[in-house]
Parts: sequence; structure tokens; C-alpha cells
Amino acid sequence: MLIDASVGDEMDYVLSEEQRALQTTARAILESEGGTGPARRAAEAPSDSFDAFDGRLLNAASTAGWLGLGIAEEQGGSGGSTIEQLLIAIELGRTVAPLSLFGCALTAEFLARVDERNSDLLTGIADGSVRPSWALTEKFRPWQAEAVALRGTSNNGGLRLNGSKCYAVDADSGTMLLVTARTEHADLVVAAVDVDAAGVHVERQQTLDLSRHLCRVDFDACLVDSEAILATGSEAEWLTGRVLRLGALLAAAESLGVAERLLELTVSYAKERVQFGQPIGSFQAIKHKCADLRIRLEGARTLLYVAAMHHDRDTPSAARYVHMAKANTNDAAVEIAGEALQIHGGIGMTWEHDLHLFLRRARVNAALFGTTGEHRRAALACALHDRAVVAVGAQR
Repeated sequence: MLIDASVGDEMDYVLSEEQRALQTTARAILESEGGTGPARRAAEAPSDSFDAFDGRLLNAASTAGWLGLGIAEEQGGSGGSTIEQLLIAIELGRTVAPLSLFGCALTAEFLARVDERNSDLLTGIADGSVRPSWALTEKFRPWQAEAVALRGTSNNGGLRLNGSKCYAVDADSGTMLLVTARTEHADLVVAAVDVDAAGVHVERQQTLDLSRHLCRVDFDACLVDSEAILATGSEAEWLTGRVLRLGALLAAAESLGVAERLLELTVSYAKERVQFGQPIGSFQAIKHKCADLRIRLEGARTLLYVAAMHHDRDTPSAARYVHMAKANTNDAAVEIAGEALQIHGGIGMTWEHDLHLFLRRARVNAALFGTTGEHRRAALACALHDRAVVAVGAQR
């Protein structure tokens, strides 16, 4: 592990030299690919366009090794920790890139913990030939394994899938879906399904974030072979919960990058915008507001890094830290985006300014992989459970 950490529950989140180099390189690559240019092209392109995935951005990500960050070196990946994946997600958020790590990172997190039959899939993910997407959540249902209701009926050792999934990131440009479903015995099952398989229909959903493809996936008597079933029962429940936590961390990291870049743009604008004969950044109200937003940003960063280290170590407190980090970053990013819009004034309301791209990403990421309310309730449940365990231990 590259990041320094002390023994026990207290962790130091200071980045190592290697991690800072990874972050600096990623920022340089994304700037060389046009900064927010790809996001603007994606926002202005027709809804059925795959501009983000047929050009240089995906190739750059593959060449830089971002797609295989969570995959072991012997399988073609980089063998990085969750922290390294979050650093790349932060940089993607800074340019609101129409490309995410969700599919690759979540699938690698899952496949690395099941049997060795999936080594070819992991190698394909690392080199970019396999582009996975997770079909996890369903309409009007929370981002939880317990909420999965898609029907998977037994069929000659395999499954027949019927139902729909929502908000599958980049499913319309992917090659493979990992699908969570419930059998007739209410057991959770995770299966790999080809995007082009019979009975699978993928359609991009219209969301506030115009630069990202979130898709609805419909299954109409889709047949899944027994070899494509990757996990069932308690194993599937545990792995899906872990994948959801990583997804929440990645969404929070993107939002952190969005907030970080928005604050930079806002401070720069406040130094340049002149009113009453002086820059508005010299006004006490603006200075204090920017300082408060910086404190908010760094607090979110600290909690996010600590949550990532707990997730990597799979500590008993990992779920609680992830829930707290996602809820806190959701609020911080949305608050910073709103204040940035207020300080920019009229120019921030225009299509030509990039501010709306960041605001859209912050708002959608605040719902992706769990809303603030969902994560706060989950964090409270974890805290109450931990307190009950301590009380029982004390009685013994």
C-alpha cells in the first residue's frame, strides 16, 4: 500500500510520491485531450452518439492503465488500491469527462474475488477489449443488494431474465453487462450477459448530466447459461454490497473533483471580475465564502480517503465510513456548485460557460450509487449496530 497509514483505526491520508505522480500525469493527459472539450461535445451530440467512446479519450485511458487499476499485475492490470482509483476519478471529475471507471472498477472488484475462470475477462478489461457495465439498481428502488427484484427464473441450470434495470453507466457503449437478479427462491444471483444477447435492449435515459450515458436495460426472456452465473446466495450478497460501496466512493471522488475545479474557477473569476472599481474577490463576503468552501472541500477529501482505506482493509467500520463519505461529499459538491453559480452571476447561467456541466455532474452524482438520505440512514444503522455489538460484548 503506497499511502501512509498508522496502525489501528486512526489513518493518515497523506498521499505518497507515487500517488501524486499518478494524479499529475492523469491531469496532464486529460488536459491534452481537451479538458472539458469532450464533455461539451458529448453534451451537444445526439442522444444515440458514442463520441466519447470511439475516439482518443478511451484510448488514452487504456494506454495510461486506468482501466486496469483495480486488476492484479499478473492479469494485465496495475494492481492499484482504491486510493489510486479515486485519484483518477477525481481528475475525471475535474474535466467532467464523458468516461468513467465505474464499469471497469466495479467488475474488477467483483471478479477478483470469485473463481479463476474469470482471468480472461479481467485481462480484457485491463486492455480495453472488454467494456463492462453494472446493471445494479431498479426504478424507485434504493442502491442496495436487498432491493434487487429483477426476476431470474431457473432454466436448465441457467437463468431466464425478465424485467428492467436503470442507470447502468455507459451500458450503450459496453460489450458486457453484470446483472443482479433474484431467483424464484429469493436468492441473489450475479450473471455476465452479453450486451448483444437476445432479449437485451439498452436505451439511454435522459438525465440532467448531458455528458454521461446512463441507460435503462430491459430483459425480455433473456437466457443466461450456467457458465455465465458468477455468484449466488450469500456470496453474491456480500460481493454486491462491496461493489456498491466502491461505486459510492468513485461517485464521491468524481464529485470531489468537480467541486475542486469549480472552486478554482470561482476564485479565479472573483479576482478578475471588477465591480465598484475593484475585484469582487476583495469583498469580505466573497472572501469568507470562498474560504468556507475550501474548508468544506478539504473535509470531504479527508473523509473520502479514510473511507477508501477502510474499504481496502475491509475493516468492520468500512461500510459506515463509506456511507458517511458519500453523504458528506454529495452535500459538499452540491453546495460548492450552487455557491459557484451565485458568485459567477449571469455568465454562469449561459450555455457557453462550463459551469453548468460541472453543476449537472455534481447533481447527478449525488444520486448515483445512493442519495445523501440513503447513505445517512445506512450510516446511522451501522452506528447503532456497532453500539449494540459493543454493549453485548460489555455484558459478557
